[in-house]
Amino acid sequence: MGGRELATEVLGIVRELKGDGMTTMIATHEMEFAREFAGQVCHGDGGRIVERGAPERIFSEPAHPSTRRFPARVLDCERS
Repeated sequence: MGGRELATEVLGIVRELKGDGMTTMIATHEMEFAREFAGQVCHGDGGRIVERGAPERIFSEPAHPSTRRFPARVLDCERS
């Protein structure tokens, strides 16, 4: 099974769990995945959670400097 197929399978499982009302905790650099599925997003830096909140706020108005820089770094890596 390739990477894309595995990712699709994992997304399907997460959708099912969310639909069943199950709480899950997932670490990811996939920002669109986090935006779509998360009830709450935590951003870590240096081994510590530096910001936590609703995806809408974290992605549109991050308070911590590290959180503000993070999406740009991930998007730059995806373009390379």
